[in-house]
Amino acid sequence: MAGEVTLMNDQRELDQLFGKIAVNYKSVTDKELTRLVQLINYKYSGNDLILNLLQKSQLIKSTDHITRATYELTKRKGIVDTSSKHYILTNLYKARIGLESTSRKELFIEHNLVVEDEIHFRGTYIRFKFCVFEGETTLLLKHIYGFRSITNFIEQILKEIELSYLNDVGFSIIRDNISIFYRDIIIDGVPIEYCKVTLKEGLKNPEWTLIDSSWYEDIWDSIGENESYIEEPVFLEKNQQYTGYKKVKEIFKTAKKSILLIDPYIDNTLFTLSEEIDTKIKINVITEKFQGDSKLVYDKYKKEHNNIEIHATKGNHDRFVIVDDKWVYLFGSSINSLGNKATTIIPIESELIRNNIMSYYNEAWQRI
Repeated sequence: MAGEVTLMNDQRELDQLFGKIAVNYKSVTDKELTRLVQLINYKYSGNDLILNLLQKSQLIKSTDHITRATYELTKRKGIVDTSSKHYILTNLYKARIGLESTSRKELFIEHNLVVEDEIHFRGTYIRFKFCVFEGETTLLLKHIYGFRSITNFIEQILKEIELSYLNDVGFSIIRDNISIFYRDIIIDGVPIEYCKVTLKEGLKNPEWTLIDSSWYEDIWDSIGENESYIEEPVFLEKNQQYTGYKKVKEIFKTAKKSILLIDPYIDNTLFTLSEEIDTKIKINVITEKFQGDSKLVYDKYKKEHNNIEIHATKGNHDRFVIVDDKWVYLFGSSINSLGNKATTIIPIESELIRNNIMSYYNEAWQRI
């Protein structure tokens, strides 16, 4: 369609460059060659879900081809030297297994992989799971919290998921005829809607049909990781400070994206725990009082660690830890005194209560 902009991500760009080599390697510019090498390095330098599945023999072959190509690149005499262009591009093309979409999709299906995460869209949080379920490519979405309906923004939500996640493992919603099901917003007194949605090319003109809720929930529970670190309440007897500290650390280390904490009283224990996790993980804390010199330590700690933010306010009694906007734990005492006296760590099982706590946290954080 004239004037329509095609969104490009790294995976689509990589596919496009491999395709160009296959059709006519001479048409690949030096700028595109440099970009191709960059994109390949990105894939191999990260903890790539698909490349991790390559057999050792294939991995050796691919890295050998990449090494040959990059070594030849270092020998070129300026940008006008194209004498080895065919050799370089041929080797890079031979290394495409696990890099271009077709092979990535094959490996995804072969190993029964699941992609799941949570996205934030205009104040609403949606969790999704994608896999091949009983031979059918399936995408499940579930409204987690927020006041906007999935139905109202389904096209934009799906475009974000496709561009940021599905394309990376070789899939396209329309091309691969992905079946899409979702559970919409929970509103008191209003029945929850479970729907299947189909869209036309360009992820436009959505059409909905209602589906059975128990069928959806059964599939949701059977796909991917659906258990918290602690499945049952943990009881800590008096003077089990070390056991309490260890449990908190283990919960913190399960985080992949964020740790949200409500704890009226914090001390330097928080910063010791924070050093145990990746600095990419966001830590937001709502507290009432800094104990001891923890305010001074926080000010100094934050200068070296930009992933932590603490807001001080009154009005909270219970202690909650929210991991990855997914799992919620109720603590019987502050983390700095956990185990000093008999207390418990309780995982919140009710999804409705978890959602209410997460909504409360986000609203409280915005108000401060």
